[in-house]
Amino acid sequence: MKPGFYKTLSSIVVIAFVLFWIASAAFSISTSTPNDTLAKHFPGLSRRFSHTWALFYKNFDANDELTLLLRNKKTGLTDTMNLMSENFSLKAKTAPFNQHYFILDKLLTHYVTVAKVKGQSFQKLINEDTLGKQSLPLLAQKDKAYQTALKTLDNYCRYVLLQKKTDTAGKEYKIMITTTYLKPFEERNDLKYVPKTYTYYQSDYTSF
Repeated sequence: MKPGFYKTLSSIVVIAFVLFWIASAAFSISTSTPNDTLAKHFPGLSRRFSHTWALFYKNFDANDELTLLLRNKKTGLTDTMNLMSENFSLKAKTAPFNQHYFILDKLLTHYVTVAKVKGQSFQKLINEDTLGKQSLPLLAQKDKAYQTALKTLDNYCRYVLLQKKTDTAGKEYKIMITTTYLKPFEERNDLKYVPKTYTYYQSDYTSF
């Protein structure tokens, strides 16, 4: 074949590649009425060119949180501390030279995940137990990994209060593990969308 053929072919491939990504950007980024109309009448194009970029990285759809509630026994007033979010902010501010908050983030994420996954497995066993022999306190008490996770998170909460020099006289505390699901990509323009939050664990109030 002549060299001119290969040159023409390579030009066609480059042009097709550029047009594909222009169309992808138009369908993924644009929120205009013409784009919505086009997607409505030509759904095949929308499915082909719309991307959420999951091809390139893990698509995170939720945020876990470790919450510490500190309540005054007399007044009932409660202070709320979102410890994972707080530590993440400190990690971002001090990166990359301070590894303290980076390590804490890894530890918190690990033990929160353990507690959440174990709690879900306990609930599944209870739901499948038709004889009623299983109970959450019994399953939780027997699982060492679960107990270690909760004890570590409890100790961390006390550590935070100590570091902040919080007055704990006449107060009690409890911890919660929650997951808040992020707004889905298809709902990105819905200003009235309310994120769903699920509580996977919460302790009883405990005095110091």
